[in-house]
Amino acid sequence: MATRQPGEHGFTIVEVVVGFTIIALAAAALSAVLGGGLRAAELAGRDAARIALAQDVLAEAASTGRPVSRRAGDLEAAAELVPEPGLAPRVGLSLVRVTVRVSDAGGPVLELATQRLLPAGAGP
Repeated sequence: MATRQPGEHGFTIVEVVVGFTIIALAAAALSAVLGGGLRAAELAGRDAARIALAQDVLAEAASTGRPVSRRAGDLEAAAELVPEPGLAPRVGLSLVRVTVRVSDAGGPVLELATQRLLPAGAGP
């Protein structure tokens, strides 16, 4: 390797190539991290929309005592009410299991369920 003469400034071609290689590797790693983060944020947003729709339909079905179905964009939610045995009708209440299923064109199904006490005769 040649030595530098007094008055010469700058980098050798080897130093420049090594520097660019390090920068390229760091940029590739950063791109992979950011890409994974964006994908995770997109999935979280979809899940939040499914959960919000399911909670809304669940609340409406539980308060009205009737099955409910609703569409929001590409999401579809349906609530089903099924009487549960075990509570005597003489107390004027019936125990009902409320189940909501949310699906979209290509995504998995989300299911939420709860039990509610409804006035006798108000449920299915």
